Amino acid sequence: MTGKDEIQVVVARPGKDAVVESIVPDLKSYQDMVGGYIEIIALPKDRAVMVVNGEGKRKGLPDNRYIMSEQGKLVDTLTGTIFVCGVSKDGKFCSLDEGQIHNLLERFSNRHLFTATNQEVLGVYERYFEKGQEREL
Repeated sequence: MTGKDEIQVVVARPGKDAVVESIVPDLKSYQDMVGGYIEIIALPKDRAVMVVNGEGKRKGLPDNRYIMSEQGKLVDTLTGTIFVCGVSKDGKFCSLDEGQIHNLLERFSNRHLFTATNQEVLGVYERYFEKGQEREL
């Protein structure tokens, strides 16, 4: 249950499964969640945005999730804590609905990877890494 002025988001921390948390919808809360300046990645298929630390790689934050090409090649690495929230028609961050939460918790489960086409994150590419070896799920 969210407080009166909070929104529900899906949070993914490095090495952990995603969880639902409530945050106050303001820049300070977003920056506190990711640990620094925010960068926004559109998730058009989900009617949502993913918020990451814009300096995460430079600061050496731990790897969190991976973006892969449709051919299975690594495109990018998301580092540090990330969260996903909804976007209202006027472009403001808002709570995710129950359907979005269900889908995102499944897609952001630990060790899942995302596929990207034309710089849009489209969905999960289900693979994981075990002791440096890549293996299909």
